[in-house]
Amino acid sequence: MPESAGDGTQTASPPTVSVPAPRDLQIQVTGLPGLSGPAAVRLSELIQSFADEVAREASRIEEGERAREQDDPEVTATIVHEAYRVVRRPRSETRRSTSKIELAIKFLQASAGVLSGAMLTLLHSYWQVAICTASVLIFLITTLWIFRGNHE
Repeated sequence: MPESAGDGTQTASPPTVSVPAPRDLQIQVTGLPGLSGPAAVRLSELIQSFADEVAREASRIEEGERAREQDDPEVTATIVHEAYRVVRRPRSETRRSTSKIELAIKFLQASAGVLSGAMLTLLHSYWQVAICTASVLIFLITTLWIFRGNHE
């Protein structure tokens, strides 16, 4: 809104930007009897760092979910909980690439599975039973190898 300068001219007032005030949260730490002064200071710093990370993540999540028409941010308890989950359990930064041997084992697994199914319908001789048994064993061994590799 224009303001009067006293001499009859009007000057434009600068736009106001509302910056949210920091929130003071009271946190009481229990279960640490004998906490020394330096340890308490370090614990306070770590808690502040963690709180800042959660706040940044909550802000990022809220901004991504906010409707375009809405100007004011609204951080809900659900958003804060989601931010906490993201900060506590971050995704691995590098995805492990699949090696050629891993691809070969997966192909061998698929082939053994198909061969096992096909051979089960043709069990008329000793060789067919032996091939079916071998393909089932190969399928099981490769499945266990892949499972072990994914869970180490």
